[in-house]
Amino acid sequence: MTELLRQTEILAFVLNGEKYSKSDMAYKYRVSEITINRDLRELRNKGIRIYSKNGRIILEEQPKKKILKNLLSQYLFLSIYSDSVSKKLQI
Repeated sequence: MTELLRQTEILAFVLNGEKYSKSDMAYKYRVSEITINRDLRELRNKGIRIYSKNGRIILEEQPKKKILKNLLSQYLFLSIYSDSVSKKLQI
């Protein structure tokens, strides 16, 4: 669950022109760079051409609107309902 939130936020940072490296993101989210690599790979699997190049996370091209809408809808659902979803899953 938190993976999707982190992946969407990483994409949002890059879309907003912010310049972050994998190590910056790992530090920000308190995960390893390997986890950030997995996040970038998962975003690529969803059709987003996002890579780490010369120490920075970059987009090769603007993502398609359909992909962005799908990610945003999932992100909003999870960010709003993540506490109640987590509680239900634990029960």
